[in-house]
Amino acid sequence: WAAVAHQALGDVTAVDAMLCGWHQWPRGSEESLLELGWLLGERGEIEAALFMLASISGDPEMAMRATARRVLLLERVNRLDAARQALAELPAENIARSAEARQERLHAHASMAVRERRLSDARCDFERALAIGEARRGRAGLLFALARVLDQLEDPDAALRILAEAHALRPHVVPPDTPARGWLAWLVERNAPASMAPASDSAAPPETPVFEAPVFVLGFPRSGTTLLEQMLSAHPTLVSMDERPLILDAVRNMRAHGLAYPDALPALAPEVVDNMRATYWQSAAQHARQEQSQRLVDKNPLNMLLLPMILRLFPRACVIRCVRHPCDAILSCHFQSFSDPEVASMSASLPRLAESYAAFDRRFHTDADALDADVLVLRYEDLVQETDTALARIGTYLSLAQVEAMKNFAAHAAQRGFISTPSYAQVVEPLRPDSIGRWRRYESSFRPLLPLLHEVMTDGGYIC
Repeated sequence: WAAVAHQALGDVTAVDAMLCGWHQWPRGSEESLLELGWLLGERGEIEAALFMLASISGDPEMAMRATARRVLLLERVNRLDAARQALAELPAENIARSAEARQERLHAHASMAVRERRLSDARCDFERALAIGEARRGRAGLLFALARVLDQLEDPDAALRILAEAHALRPHVVPPDTPARGWLAWLVERNAPASMAPASDSAAPPETPVFEAPVFVLGFPRSGTTLLEQMLSAHPTLVSMDERPLILDAVRNMRAHGLAYPDALPALAPEVVDNMRATYWQSAAQHARQEQSQRLVDKNPLNMLLLPMILRLFPRACVIRCVRHPCDAILSCHFQSFSDPEVASMSASLPRLAESYAAFDRRFHTDADALDADVLVLRYEDLVQETDTALARIGTYLSLAQVEAMKNFAAHAAQRGFISTPSYAQVVEPLRPDSIGRWRRYESSFRPLLPLLHEVMTDGGYIC
């Protein structure tokens, strides 16, 4: 139950530590198995999660909830035929006695209706689930899901009303008119990095005896990083891992030892950098099966605030920054229930998101200019609408042959299984341009924000 609480707070590291060795635990109550199975699914241990949920059969109410969660997990990993089969196993609605069982049953039906583009049915099921007032725990998630359905039904006013309620239910969200503070704000406002060329040149042996430096994919959240990651990982010489804060962990470890970031980076002794780099690779090996001939793709949007650490550990790293029309990226963030408390707080308000977008952009440009970084900037719109040209640019930057392999990203992503980001359903489908210009339906809400975003839109080649 402690792990459940930490999962709700977005503390992934604590959850990982608490669930270490879970398979050796004695079998607990069916309710504890239900929660453990769901946590394992959230961690990407899908087969273990499905097995555990399928083992719950004693209490009919718990069995119904376990089946409903199996549907949600199978949908989550794009195994839609299996999800439909599990959905057919759910008993009739009048069999359920508890509010939780009735709500989770409706949630399962609604989620499958969304995947099958039966949006009116999905809206009805989500609204019915939310009307079950006794079940409060999953209410925020249902509201976010309903808001996304309302957006697809082109009912923007209703979507924004539901989103306001959903964000307000997040226990760690600060009021919308309060500046978000914490590690994100610190990374944005910290000192500019000093040039690291002398230290980097003196530590110029290969980044590791085995692997080349990773390819870092970064950018403001919801700017196309997951799409690009899936395209890259479809290439035989590249392999990606699930989104992990490995570079942020290096920064936190550095500060825990009393070293200022990024001020102390240039003066770090080569052996210290070697140890930090080794720790990175050890952590990466837990999340990616990398062959010697492959380069790792490290995709984490917020690494855009950590460029000095990236280039200190890997001076020759390739860095691809994904950009998207700021209004589309901001709107998409507002529709998401992010697990990280500070990202969730940032996303609770469109004005706060606009301020963050502009601040993140300034931070990245300041760091890139100070470090003379060779960064490939890739627009989401170009990736979707001018795919061949965009892939050719990527191939040139990464020295890749056979870039056409990356066009098979959808099939590759479907085989991959668990994808931790909100784009898990989109990246298994062909490219669709309907996500471009979506913000126009909400133009009245964005009009006051356009002056703040004018500079970043101009730099990106976007017009109002």
